[in-house]
Amino acid sequence: MFYYRVIVPVPKLGLLTYRSEYIIPIGSVVEVEVGKRFVRGIVFSEEKDGTDADIKIKDISLLLSSQPVFPETYLKFIVLLSEYYCNDIGTVMHKLVPIKLFENEKELIISNKGKGIKYDLNDEQYKAYKNIKEKIDRFNVHLLYGVTGSGKTEVYCEVINEVIKNGGQILYIVPEIALTSQLFSRLKNRIDGVVEVYHSKVPDKKRKTVFKGFNNNKINIILGARSALFLPPSNLKLIIVDEEHEFSYKQEDAPYYQLRDMAVLYGKIANIPVILGSATPSLESFYKVSAQKYNLLRLNNKFHNNNKIRIELVDMKEAEQIGNVLSIELYNAIYDRLTKNEQVLLLVNKKGYSNFLICRSCGEVLQCVNCSVSMTYYKNYEYCKCHYCDGVIKRFVCKKCGCGDFVPIGVGSEKVYEILNSLFPDQIIRIDQDVVTSVKRLDGIFKHFAEKSKRILVGTNIITKGLDYPDITLIGVINIDNLLMLPDFRAEEKAFHTLVQFVGRGGRFYKSCDMIIQTHNIDHPVFHYLINGNYEDFYKDSLLKRKILDYPPYSRMVRMLVRGANQSLVESVTKEICNDLKDNLIKGDKLVGPSPAVVYKVKNRYRYNLLIKVHKIANIQYYYRLVKDRFSKLKKGSIDFIFDVDPYNFM
Repeated sequence: MFYYRVIVPVPKLGLLTYRSEYIIPIGSVVEVEVGKRFVRGIVFSEEKDGTDADIKIKDISLLLSSQPVFPETYLKFIVLLSEYYCNDIGTVMHKLVPIKLFENEKELIISNKGKGIKYDLNDEQYKAYKNIKEKIDRFNVHLLYGVTGSGKTEVYCEVINEVIKNGGQILYIVPEIALTSQLFSRLKNRIDGVVEVYHSKVPDKKRKTVFKGFNNNKINIILGARSALFLPPSNLKLIIVDEEHEFSYKQEDAPYYQLRDMAVLYGKIANIPVILGSATPSLESFYKVSAQKYNLLRLNNKFHNNNKIRIELVDMKEAEQIGNVLSIELYNAIYDRLTKNEQVLLLVNKKGYSNFLICRSCGEVLQCVNCSVSMTYYKNYEYCKCHYCDGVIKRFVCKKCGCGDFVPIGVGSEKVYEILNSLFPDQIIRIDQDVVTSVKRLDGIFKHFAEKSKRILVGTNIITKGLDYPDITLIGVINIDNLLMLPDFRAEEKAFHTLVQFVGRGGRFYKSCDMIIQTHNIDHPVFHYLINGNYEDFYKDSLLKRKILDYPPYSRMVRMLVRGANQSLVESVTKEICNDLKDNLIKGDKLVGPSPAVVYKVKNRYRYNLLIKVHKIANIQYYYRLVKDRFSKLKKGSIDFIFDVDPYNFM
């Protein structure tokens, strides 16, 4: 009889022991009984020394794969991921590992064979490609830092073809599903191999085919969003993380992983190169270059380097405005471009019609009944919506004075669209999460814009990256101040990334472009770095601030969030845990808090924060065990806690 440890997709269980009369390879898919139900699991290891005689060991019910499906490097990767983020392996398996897509007997029909059309690289591109190629057979992290329009994708393609030529597979990760459609077409032209797209919007039937094809080496390259990292490969030899700076690479629910960091970990375990690409590298990656952990490759020039972008700031405290939204300067610039049959991009950093409604009688803000936040007003739907609990209010009555007359305050994409459409009828198209309900719908919007049936594109953050149109000659930023004012030590970095990425949407071909930024904070240093092109100075100055304040990357941060329906219990439990941590804090580490979360109540559950600045990875597990043990003794009723390692959300 043989005994095996099997990973099961059941939170808080994870690794369980089963037995079999047969030898089963590590990484095989099996069916096992957990409680009174049968689930799929992965054979993780063999138990060499038998089992405890007092424990009844169940048999493995079925062997579902004749060959290992999940490589041992993959299994080691997900175990280390679970340990670093202090999540049990069952939760990681349940949330990230796509075992339900496994179908052993499925016949594959693979048709997306690329054309392999070759383009000549310029000197900078070739130098970057050659540097990567020389180290293609072992683990390295390359930070490809190239200005927008410098041709990073062409470098990726050249390296990809080199890997495919030698029989290897590639994972190419992008931060947004929206970016996959245009990029897929480019890859099919350039790649001499089979390329497929994988993300949550791909239908299950297609995802099963992709799972099987990548697992048996019929597919050479997977282009996808975060979930693509967890497809089990046959012969993975390269990972590319494009737009590596993007905050959306951080998952905001368990197991709270950061994809960029996990891609590097995976590359190290598998001993393969990882390419991180960006026009605005994260401060963490920039720091690792200076610490000689990453290899820096620069693309300093645009591929079509015969045009300039002029940046103008408009002080909205002084500017004449249309509808409290559009400055006369931006209106005139839009009008000028339309008369020349050119195109305009306008960034609005909020969706909806307005940020909130305020009572005309007493000044009270309309708030969500379940959360301690104001509700976003949507004029088209005639309701207010909470973006934390998805609660909707259709009848507006002031709690304080009973008045039903409210005034919309602030600017959202819906309001900008309404005002622009009144000024430039039938020229506007809008992109935000409320309009883009599917990838097909998004592709349709881009098609209209490409054909110039619509010449003004208004959108949220989705339009700051990936767009590549020759006739964009004006870029306008309607509101960026709300991003700069966030209570977050990364707020300036996020605003800087957004502006640099957005300015890169213009002047990509042979026409010059203007950028007009509307702001109430015209002297903010972020604008100084942007206008003067002092990108390196931004990184150096920002890192100096982080060092002084002991923020990442000079420390690792852990956010502990206690939440529950009983406000006083949540507060007292958090304070008790805080006292325990103070008494057991390792020298050099720092504790901040406790304090109410910025958004104090979500879905009728109160929330308290603790932050720990940690200087050794091993300390994270130590604090987690301490907190978990103390919490189990204090817990009463429906109260729980989140232990978020390397947090990006502090709200």
